Amino acid sequence: MLIQTIFENYLAALDAPGEWFLDRDGWLYYYPRAVTIKRYKYPMT
Repeated sequence: MLIQTIFENYLAALDAPGEWFLDRDGWLYYYPRAVTIKRYKYPMT
């Protein structure tokens, strides 16, 4: 038998990009998502 447990609004569980936690004092903790930077080459004429 598999029992699934889900924790919500638990600061110590922030371990993946995009997760966040808002504490009772109004502080927001956010684990940012990966940022993709695209590079472009433009021909010099």
